[in-house]
Amino acid sequence: MAALPSSSTTQQAPIPGPPKQLGLCTFCATCGAICCITTVVSGSSIVFLVFTILALVRTSYSEQQDECSTSQVWIFLLVHILSGIILSCACRSTRKNANQASASSESQQASTSQPSSPTSTTTRGVSCDIRSCAMIGLLVWGLYELFGVSCVQSLKGTLLYTMLQVTVALDIIGVVTTIGLIIGLRALITRYFPNAKATTATDGQDKRNIVISV
Repeated sequence: MAALPSSSTTQQAPIPGPPKQLGLCTFCATCGAICCITTVVSGSSIVFLVFTILALVRTSYSEQQDECSTSQVWIFLLVHILSGIILSCACRSTRKNANQASASSESQQASTSQPSSPTSTTTRGVSCDIRSCAMIGLLVWGLYELFGVSCVQSLKGTLLYTMLQVTVALDIIGVVTTIGLIIGLRALITRYFPNAKATTATDGQDKRNIVISV
């Protein structure tokens, strides 16, 4: 009599799932893309800064005034460089102070059971508003220098005029991108988190009621 097959031999083999390396590959690809974008942006900023300084050195302010006395292209490029450096340093300092304030507020809230104050959020919002106003102001100034001054055409062929065109183009891209991101983020928050503000307000009211009852 033939031996019956054991239960272990009749069981089906488990269906293989997705490889575990898939999540790691996605993570590595995301990190690589972020590193590439950061490198490109940083390199482009350095190249732009170098060529702008070179344009200011090649054509002095007095030479630019001799060619077009009603234009302030030289001053515009200089202010653009200085404002970019100052705003970058200010944003880093604001972000660092906001993170420290947020950590301190969370620790204080955990120890005293009091609602945290929105100081860090307000500080970041003010910094963003200042940077946006500066970008729009520089864009308006650059557009005036490029299209509002007729004698600026006499500077064609110089690196100063080329950098003026590049700077105005980058300012337009920056302003349009910033506005698009703000509108897109608000649309996403409104669509996927419609009750976020109401929930936050309710939580804050509940915390205040708890503190008052205590």
